[in-house]
Amino acid sequence: KGPITDYGVWGDDQHRIWLAGFGSNRPALGKHDDLWVRVLVLEVGKTKVALVALDFIGYYQNAGYYGVDQVMKQLKPGLGLTAVIVASTHNHEGPDTIGLWAPANGDGKYEAYLKWVDRRIAEAINLAADPANMSEVKARFGVTNPQRSPSLQGLQVRTSHRPPEFFDDELRVMQLIKPGGLALATLVNWNTHPESQESRNQQITSDFPHFVREAIETKYGGTAVYFSGDLGAVEIIGDAVALGTNDYEVINGRHFPIDIKSRRPNISFERTKAIGDAVAAAVFQALAGAKDEKVDSLNVKSLK
Repeated sequence: KGPITDYGVWGDDQHRIWLAGFGSNRPALGKHDDLWVRVLVLEVGKTKVALVALDFIGYYQNAGYYGVDQVMKQLKPGLGLTAVIVASTHNHEGPDTIGLWAPANGDGKYEAYLKWVDRRIAEAINLAADPANMSEVKARFGVTNPQRSPSLQGLQVRTSHRPPEFFDDELRVMQLIKPGGLALATLVNWNTHPESQESRNQQITSDFPHFVREAIETKYGGTAVYFSGDLGAVEIIGDAVALGTNDYEVINGRHFPIDIKSRRPNISFERTKAIGDAVAAAVFQALAGAKDEKVDSLNVKSLK
């Protein structure tokens, strides 16, 4: 893993970072926590796959001067990779990597920064996929949902402005265990927008996945990797949805005040941490009692 937050000078008019995901013209004024590229490489038999998670709203395959195609050109020969899968968490509190969020319909991308990010992604893949850094592991798998894990209850919400009305409420976990029993990595797959800081925030942050990963690494060690699943119009608790008649909302048993007039939550990083801790609690529950398994096959499917 490696941070992808700080690159040279940014923040002045020539090097402005525009935050993506809500309305345009939202400049970043600082950083709460790092954005990351996190890479997990799986190899079974003749199949070797790099799974790459980015704390961005999205990342182009080919944007001309940056993107996954440029990353692939910077990979070392001889890594033996069958596939490289790059996914963004769809973070709404990070830089504009698509070009939609500058003021006055301008292009919000920062070219030098994104070229640097390409290099950082390639470095992370090169390091993780190096045969010298690979080790034999066993795997543990877990699945849970709000019915099995009460900490997840109410975190995923739906607005009615676009179909479909259903959503995926499962949380899936894969943990890789080194000889000796220590965790090498824990991969989490869950499905909602990382946007709990909402549109008034001007601090770069990876939002609640930061606190999910922090809690997992504190408990198990190793590296935590967070992948968003199918998001659609699934949003995080309190986002764009008027809350009930109480003067508080409940997140994993904790009460957080809401604005009486707007029926909207009072946004804070303490609240965002509570969301992350609630997701992490579900991860712990999903892995409780999981048995070590040997994985005999790995299949990669793609649609073209």
